[in-house]
Amino acid sequence: MRRGGVVFRSLPKFGRRRVNAERGRLNLERSDIAIERLSRFRLFSPNDYRTWHKDIGAMPPAKHFIGYGADERRKAATPVHIARILGGLSNDALPAAETIGPEPAARRLTVGIYVSSLGNTFLREIAEGLQDLLKSAGHTVIEGDENSEIEARPEHCIYVAPHEFFLLGRGREWVRDDVLASACMYCTERATTVSFWESLPIVLMANSVVDMSLPLASLFSEAMPAACIFPGVSKTPRPMSPDLLDHPLLRGQRWWTTGVEGEAGGERPLDVSFFGTKSSRRARFLARNADRLSSYETMIYLRTKNALEPMNVSTGEDGLMDVARYAACHARVLLNVHQDEFPYFEWHRLVYQGMANSSVVVSEPCFANPEFEPNVHYLAEESHHLMQLVEWVLNDRDGGEKADAVAGAALRAVHDPNSEAARARALVAILTA
Repeated sequence: MRRGGVVFRSLPKFGRRRVNAERGRLNLERSDIAIERLSRFRLFSPNDYRTWHKDIGAMPPAKHFIGYGADERRKAATPVHIARILGGLSNDALPAAETIGPEPAARRLTVGIYVSSLGNTFLREIAEGLQDLLKSAGHTVIEGDENSEIEARPEHCIYVAPHEFFLLGRGREWVRDDVLASACMYCTERATTVSFWESLPIVLMANSVVDMSLPLASLFSEAMPAACIFPGVSKTPRPMSPDLLDHPLLRGQRWWTTGVEGEAGGERPLDVSFFGTKSSRRARFLARNADRLSSYETMIYLRTKNALEPMNVSTGEDGLMDVARYAACHARVLLNVHQDEFPYFEWHRLVYQGMANSSVVVSEPCFANPEFEPNVHYLAEESHHLMQLVEWVLNDRDGGEKADAVAGAALRAVHDPNSEAARARALVAILTA
């Protein structure tokens, strides 16, 4: 099947594999490991699962979910249960790099970093950030996707966004015991999404996991080697496409180029930028504040038409991330409104697009993370006061000075060489755990 110039091959689903009564549709030896780990993964509620799915009979809920439920996209946890577990975590209990294991002395690795060619464009940027982090520490990196030769993979591999890599196109062919036994999964999904739960059995079969959410990394660490490690951000940004200004969203907006790109406190012709997928929560926020936002020069884009599809060439949106980064480079404020009630720290938007381009990030409160503090590296306020914070930054002298200080501190933190070295060591530690 061809969509938007990209060929999508029709490959067997997991359900067409030979079903093993003990191990389910994936029929892997590491299914037993995943079942045992799921029993210690507190976001999964066995009692709720049995209540919702009475047809599982006497089969243990964890066993059914790993063997059948995830592939069938069965409900595994309510938002209330997820909120209760996440809300009960203590920051003191969150995983630090030194808990993973001893640092290999002066060891240089060859690491394969794989990301789906059919997935969201911004995930490739995350993969590039991981490559930069490891290369700067002297390691060798091999780039690949689901079309790479499986047998040619190196000993140590990171799979970015397993919910896409292993579930799209030829990625399903990589769901093998030998691949998963040495795999490090780099997870990017929120725990409230179907994709998170659908890929969870594959993640639990891996050797280790890195999650971009510190609370989720903490929960994974109770079941397997896990940590929260952010990618690097190159001081030399990936070059923009030469025809970027001809993009439909930018055509006619060339006056933006009069702004000072990449300087905290510099004159920027755009006041506020926001790019994100539409949700009812974001739509309500923007509708409620439309009149106030209309007083400023803004670029606000809510992705609607293809919201359930990956953002790439197949949907004609492969250049959208460059547009978002271009807007952030020319905006005083990068606004962040969460997709739902769970305050995920959206690294790609907040750090890669905002902080790295000296746009002051104004956000709703986020989950704790290992690198960036609210009101030090970004400004945070509850949604019903968020516009007041934006207006304080844009209109008040004290607000402007605070915003400059925050943007400067954020840019220094993004490129802190000590932090980059520590994250590279942490990656090596978890790859060799």
